[in-house]
Amino acid sequence: MLRKCCSAHRCARIECAKCARRYARRVARDFLCSATSPIYAITINAGIGDLDDFKRWRVSLWNAVFYRRGVCRWWRGIHLRLWCCQNGGVRGMAALGSITENEFLTALGSRWPTTLRQIDPEAVRDELYAVVHPDIIMTDDPSRARYQPRQVAVRPSHARAKSIHSGDALVRDPFDDPMPLLIA
Repeated sequence: MLRKCCSAHRCARIECAKCARRYARRVARDFLCSATSPIYAITINAGIGDLDDFKRWRVSLWNAVFYRRGVCRWWRGIHLRLWCCQNGGVRGMAALGSITENEFLTALGSRWPTTLRQIDPEAVRDELYAVVHPDIIMTDDPSRARYQPRQVAVRPSHARAKSIHSGDALVRDPFDDPMPLLIA
C-alpha cells in the first residue's frame, strides 16, 4: 500500500507532482552550480516512441557531442540535461560554454530539429519543472518509475593533466638543494 506523499515520506515517483517539483529544484541547483555561460531551454524533435528508442537516441547524442569534443576543444564546456517527453521529443536545459548558439544549432540541427530559447537563471527551476511534470515526461513503463532511464546528462569535461614519465630528463635547479642543518 502506498502512503500519501508528504515531506516526511517522499514517494519519489515520476507520477507525483510534489516529487517532480523537488526533483526540479535539486537538478536546477546542480545545473546552476556548473553552468558558466548563458542558459538555454532546449527542445529536440527526436521522434522517440518509447524508452528503448530513447536509449538508442541517447547514444547517438553522446556520439555526436563527444566527436565534436575530440575535434574542437570549445565543445568540452557544453552542459546538457535532457528528458524524454510523451510527444516523442526531448526537452531540457543547455549551457553552451564557449560555443555559439549558431554552432550548436548547426551541429545538432543537421540530425534533429532543435530549438534554443535563452532563459533567466531564476527561471531554471520552473523550466525544469515544466519538463519533468507528470503530464509531460514519458511514463510508459511503470517498472522503470524513476527519472534515470528518461534522461541524458552531458557534463562539461576538463582537460587532464599530463603525466611526467620517468624517462624524461629533468633539469636540476641549483636552488632546490636542501638547506644545511646546523647542530649546536
